[in-house]
Amino acid sequence: MSLNNIPDDHILVGIVSGVRGLKGELKIRSFSDVNDRFNVGNSIYINGQNYQIVSNSNSSKGIIVRLEGINNREIAENLIGKNLTIKHLDFKLDSGMYFHHQLIGINVYDIHEDFLGEIVEIIETGSNDVYVIHLQNFTDILIPALSEYIKSVDLLKNRMIIDLNDSLNTRM
Repeated sequence: MSLNNIPDDHILVGIVSGVRGLKGELKIRSFSDVNDRFNVGNSIYINGQNYQIVSNSNSSKGIIVRLEGINNREIAENLIGKNLTIKHLDFKLDSGMYFHHQLIGINVYDIHEDFLGEIVEIIETGSNDVYVIHLQNFTDILIPALSEYIKSVDLLKNRMIIDLNDSLNTRM
């Protein structure tokens, strides 16, 4: 999977992992948490080209979709390994929620305005994400992505304020 050919205004939601049958059905490996992402009528993009989903089903190996204009196995096989994206504008997050790519590289400060570093990784734990805050020559700080710790996020200023209590401060 290559992220190089994803337009800046798109979000990666899956990859074409294979084909099924002779009518151009695509096997999809989903990266999306949205349950209805691949429902009939939704649009997805492959290499910047918009396709409408005309049928879908689930199999033991993932999601199977047919896209408008992809109607034979030969065309479908040429799409194996291709990224599936949607436009940012086609997806809205609830207030206080962010895409991972929006937070990677954001500068993190504590509530006293002390610079702690930048988020270099986000660990998905199942219950909540954990942000890895890195500063050269210091131990990384791991902070749960919970409102009791994350006080504010300003994407325009590339700034996050956290309440770093003593139990989470690995630099003490």
